[in-house]
Amino acid sequence: MSNVQTRIAQESFICNGDLILKSITDKAGNDLKAQISLWLNNHYIFNDITRSKNHGAITWNGFDATDINKKLRAKMSIVNGIHGESCVEYDSILSKGKKGFDFSLYDEEYYIKRLRNAFIGYPGRYNGDVELNAIYKRVKDSNDKTFKKKDWEKKLTSLGGIAGKNIDTLGKNYYTVVGEIQFGNWALVRHDLIRLLNSERNGEIDFYIYITSTGTLESKLSEGTVTYDNVIEFLNENLQLIHTPMWIIGLDIT
Repeated sequence: MSNVQTRIAQESFICNGDLILKSITDKAGNDLKAQISLWLNNHYIFNDITRSKNHGAITWNGFDATDINKKLRAKMSIVNGIHGESCVEYDSILSKGKKGFDFSLYDEEYYIKRLRNAFIGYPGRYNGDVELNAIYKRVKDSNDKTFKKKDWEKKLTSLGGIAGKNIDTLGKNYYTVVGEIQFGNWALVRHDLIRLLNSERNGEIDFYIYITSTGTLESKLSEGTVTYDNVIEFLNENLQLIHTPMWIIGLDIT
């Protein structure tokens, strides 16, 4: 095992992401950029593995991408109010379900109301109330816990309103931020961008954070993986598709 210090070594912003980021805080009111920096500029213990190429003719000491991802996720609670894996469905943000973003920050109350409207608001869904009552295990509260059945029923009752009519969401109290921690195969960059494009409108995504490798950390991973440089190149080639402000982070080690 290797005891390493991770650090944000490179960063870029797209769609005025640097300007938007200045006004985004975590749930405790802390500057989001500062909190993300505390999370990523940190000490970690990564598992060592031996990497090779040319049928074993060349070997070097490296790290496992899955292990790094897991270790980073374990410390992301430094960011107050951050949620783990989340996906956009039914105009809301849910846990589990289809493949989602690695982390998110959002106004839970706002999205619960949007979820309620999607099922039993106007025009409503067939058996919408039944479906809505069955989805509680995928809805997170402000403590990153999914609801229990009785608590979910109480929550829905507290929203008021009548079936067939939307209740007023009154706007969000927080920016909706989603992000990826990506050290996997290069092809996954395309999947990540498509996920964002499919989610940004229905989920009202306000800001996107993409964390990947650069420098020494990049050299410790297998060939053909996502790196800071190839992410920047890919995004620049597809700027016409991108509307969400972004912060791209190149993570390195010392």
